[in-house]
This record gives sequence, structure tokens and C-alpha cells, in this order.
Amino acid sequence: MLMNEKEWKSALKADTPVFCFWGEEEYSLHKTARQTLQALTEQQDEVTVLPGPAPTIEEIVMAAGTISFFGTRRVVLMERLRPADYSDKDIKDLCDVLSSLESAVFIITVLLENAKDAGGKRVKKLLEQCGKSGYCAELKKPGPQDLCRMLIARAKEQDTQLDMTTAQVILDRCGSDPFALRNEVDKLAASCGYTQITPALVAELGTRSLEADVWEMVRSMTAKNGGKALEKLRILLEQQNEPLAILGALSGSYIDMCRAGAARTAKRSSEELYKEFHYSGSPYRIKASMDAARRYSTEQLDQCIEILMEADLAIKQTPVDAEVILQTAFCRLAAVGVSR
Repeated sequence: MLMNEKEWKSALKADTPVFCFWGEEEYSLHKTARQTLQALTEQQDEVTVLPGPAPTIEEIVMAAGTISFFGTRRVVLMERLRPADYSDKDIKDLCDVLSSLESAVFIITVLLENAKDAGGKRVKKLLEQCGKSGYCAELKKPGPQDLCRMLIARAKEQDTQLDMTTAQVILDRCGSDPFALRNEVDKLAASCGYTQITPALVAELGTRSLEADVWEMVRSMTAKNGGKALEKLRILLEQQNEPLAILGALSGSYIDMCRAGAARTAKRSSEELYKEFHYSGSPYRIKASMDAARRYSTEQLDQCIEILMEADLAIKQTPVDAEVILQTAFCRLAAVGVSR
């Protein structure tokens, strides 16, 4: 079941003993768990925190059975729980605890690495029990519009103006990590004296993710401006970015172009490509990838991917300096003809 605010609030009012939130995005899970905790502890209920990913069954049993000093409910918070780290017996014991709570309320978050993990036997058993004992909901990854609204709300909390266009600029520069975006808004709000965050301020003081810097480098390369692209690579290396990390971001950019090229051949739109491959963050990157892919033939894109694979193996398996391997691969990419 997907998270529904009305049902969540009803569960809070009904003295529900278990709240379980699961999904692939940590920020949403953390935020919802903390909101639930705040709502449950307004009456001075005591809180016990059991750090994840796998507190022992003994610790869980003790937390569930401990009577509050003030005679109120004890709230037990377990974040980032990993059912796969428990044995089948432990999962059964945990489910037994959750089915027989008397003076405790459990708030649980289950962080999954991917959607397939939700079908695991232990994950399914735990989620089913949480649903029987209380409120269990899936939290979807926030999309670009959700992240922009989150940025605007964060700025508003600090009496700072931020419009949707500027929020989109921040998203394009910083990536889609909600924790990083939250910190970026805090920094920019302080920089403008808590008045208004503008595109000019973002351009001047905003943080750029490695992926954004590498994408700018790729765009220079596809525009046949190898000198500018090489200068950007030099700066990234001087900033002590790991060559393997740069190579990873570079590979991601070319994979995006390969997908864009295939979508173009199949007469699919950038919006369809965005949904098909479950991209997060700004859809601008996909639109730009489709534009860049038009300058390459399918054979040329395949050649670029082969160059990147060879560089990845060389960095991981040979004693040659990683920066030299990266720079060599970069020059080989630039030498691949760009058709127009």
C-alpha cells in the first residue's frame, strides 16, 4: 500500500501499535519516521532508539516489554531495518513481538536497495505482519516536481523565497539526493540573508555535483570543443576527484546517450525514456542526452562504451596510474568522429 496522509493520520489517532514505512529512498523514510515520532511523543511518551540495520531480537523484546516510567506508551524507533540480515527464526520472533504489543509503539523503516528486494521472503513476511498489526506503507522515490516542492518548502521554513524555476536550477546542478539538496537550500538561504534565492545566486554560490560537471564536459566534447572539455577534466582532477568516480560519471553520460539513441530509433520520446528507465531528478538531462545523441551514429556510441569499459578494467586490474588511463580514454573519446 502506498503512503496516504489521511490514512496515516487516522492511524495516529487510533493508537496504532506499529508504523512501518518501506522504500528505496532514505530521506523520505527518515522524514516520515520522524514526523510519526513527533506526532506520537506529543504526550511525553518515552522513546527508545534501536539503531539499524539489525538490532538483536533480545534488544527488541526488551524494548517492547519495558514499562514506561511515566506510565505512558514507550515508542521504539528502528530505522534502516534490513530483514535480509536476520534468520528465518529471527524474523518469526520479530513478527511475534509485533503481533503482541501492549505498552509500546514501534516505528520501523525498511530501506530497500531496489524494487526486487520487496519480493524477498523475509521482507514480505515482516511487511505483512506490520500491515496486520498496524499501519504499513510504501514510500515512492520523489520525482523532480516533488523535489522542487521540497526545496521550496524548505526555503519557506526559513522565510526565504524560492520559485519553481530556481528550484529546478538547483536540482540540475546538485543532483537528486534529498539530503544534499536540503543542505544546499540552507546554505543559499543564509547567503542571501534569508530574502530570496535567485538563479544568479545559485550560479555564483551553488554546489555542482560531479555528475553535472562531467555532463558539462561531455557536452563540450560533443560540440567539438575538446580544449574546453580537457580543461574541465584537468580542474576535476586538481580538485582531487577520484579518477574512477569521474570515469563512472562519464560512463553514465554515454550510457544515457546510448539509450537516447535507441529511443530515437524506436521513435520514443524523452518522457517515455525517462519513465522506462526509472530516472530520478530533472528530466532535462534526458532531453539533453537525446540532443547530444543525434551527433553520433550507433556504431560511434558503441565504440565510446567500449573505450570506457576498457578504461574501467585497466584502472581496476593494472598498475598504470589511474589519471593517465582516464586521460587516455578521454582523448580516445574525443577522437571518435561526431556525425552531424
